[in-house]
Amino acid sequence: MEESPMLITKSPSENRRGLPHFALPAEQHVPVPLPANGFRRDSKPSSKDRLHYLDGLRGVASVAVVLWHNFLAFFPGAVMPDVPMRSSVLEKHLYRSPFSIFFAGDFAVYVFFMMSGFVISLKFFQGADSELLQKGFLRRYVRLMPAAFVTVIAAYLILSLGLMYNNQAGDIANSWWLKLNWKDVSIHFKNALSMGLYGLWFNGIPASAHFNSNLGTLAIELIGSWIIFAAILIMMKLNLSFRQRLIFHAGLIALAFVLDRDDPHYLVFFIGMAAADIYANGDQFYDRLTRFRYLVLLLGVWMGGMNIGNISHTIYRPLAGVCKICDLHPLTYPWAIGSVFLVVGIMLSKSVQRVLVRPVFQMLGKYSFPLFLTHTVFLGSVTCFVFTWLHNLHLFGYAMTVAISFFGTLPLLCLATHGVRIVDEWAIKTSRAF
Repeated sequence: MEESPMLITKSPSENRRGLPHFALPAEQHVPVPLPANGFRRDSKPSSKDRLHYLDGLRGVASVAVVLWHNFLAFFPGAVMPDVPMRSSVLEKHLYRSPFSIFFAGDFAVYVFFMMSGFVISLKFFQGADSELLQKGFLRRYVRLMPAAFVTVIAAYLILSLGLMYNNQAGDIANSWWLKLNWKDVSIHFKNALSMGLYGLWFNGIPASAHFNSNLGTLAIELIGSWIIFAAILIMMKLNLSFRQRLIFHAGLIALAFVLDRDDPHYLVFFIGMAAADIYANGDQFYDRLTRFRYLVLLLGVWMGGMNIGNISHTIYRPLAGVCKICDLHPLTYPWAIGSVFLVVGIMLSKSVQRVLVRPVFQMLGKYSFPLFLTHTVFLGSVTCFVFTWLHNLHLFGYAMTVAISFFGTLPLLCLATHGVRIVDEWAIKTSRAF
């Protein structure tokens, strides 16, 4: 959910990760020594040196979240096999295979956190000034808040007008998730205002303020980035060398593990920061991993496809056994570790990067954050209304009714997402003013 990082080049040719270089010709290229603290000071980052494939990955992850919530709404058996299945072939086989990674929304959130930790810290390990860290604290809130606030107010207006149809659709689809959304929300403007400006970010989200349940991860996004800013500032002030920073990273990751063993969101954030430091200052590590890129990718896909429910008779049984032996949460840790493997694997694979830099994925990347913010409120109102209306007409079977409801309202979802994107672009420009 963060803008793409920029890469400082060190060679005149294409490196082994397939990333373009913009350095001097070979005969003019001279190594620039690192400063005492080990942070790079090669040159100022250029807007041309973006890791565009991370934009594409972000777009794919946002689509996975959208599909995940639609499966939870209309085919809950695909992710919760203990509930009656509407399509046994679709739900059973998707659930029991790594193909479920294409709608693995919870896993996609960990991918977001891994990329965020990497992106927001990379520029500092590549040479950005420490003054940007101080500006980043306020800038981060200004960057994230406006678009999220708009979706909260939109949900308040929809609820006030009685236009949420999640309960009706939930009864038809037997979806506990649909009926859980907006169940205990207190529909008052003051409550919506308080949530959008403060409660969502600093005070948790009580049930009475669940105008948009999909925003629960944004507080982790904000606080996690602030912790990273503080950690990098400490490393700069202490003038730590690269090896000393590796010890610092390991300590921070261990601390996150100890403080909250069941929820490794912050742990993934800090792994992303460590990966950025190694990427900028320890290239040999990534170069040595290149030969294992497909194995790393495969492990990421395998762990990311692990799903909710009884997994004792699936290909994930060994992974569940390892988590049990190590006393780790059987879902969150495979997702967390899998997100690290997936992002690193993509960073090592030129073939995957070439796919992710194609225009369709780049467009999805630009709209990933607005889509993430918008789709749950849209699902509960517009999509559920069309689904309920078509179901009551008895013109189509269940699966066809779901398909028409989803694809028929997709243009309206794109339009709503574009509206939030306009607000998000304003937030980006405004945050840069600080």
